[in-house]
Amino acid sequence: MNNDVTWLQINDNEANQTDINFIPSGIGHIFPQLKILGLKFGKLTSLSRKNFESMNHVEEIYLFNNQIEHIDEDTFYEVPKLVELSLDNNKLKSLPINLLIHNIELKYFDAQSNLIEEFDGQIFRNNPKLAGVKLRNNKLMKIKLNLMV
Repeated sequence: MNNDVTWLQINDNEANQTDINFIPSGIGHIFPQLKILGLKFGKLTSLSRKNFESMNHVEEIYLFNNQIEHIDEDTFYEVPKLVELSLDNNKLKSLPINLLIHNIELKYFDAQSNLIEEFDGQIFRNNPKLAGVKLRNNKLMKIKLNLMV
């Protein structure tokens, strides 16, 4: 029964790299109790809100080792329980400032090994539980942070 599925992973290692270049529509509707979504070692190039529709219970998203270059600002708006987001080893040059505004449960964010040149810490302004951020191995030239609490 689809209501029993809490973890969906598509491809888990480089040896099995897939030609998946999009996230199938309706995953949130088909698996309403989904908590973990992983699509690794694929060929995703962009992400949008429709990819994550009705993912009300998803807590962890792993999209590393793809070719993601673009993420729409409202991509994760329908993932309110998101705790961990991994976007490492992609081709991101920037991150929208409101990308995580609806993810108040977020604790861990990983965007290491991308092509990010400028990073604005305001992206985390609505993430009070944030405990870890990984940004190493990017092309960071400018970091904007407000360390006042």
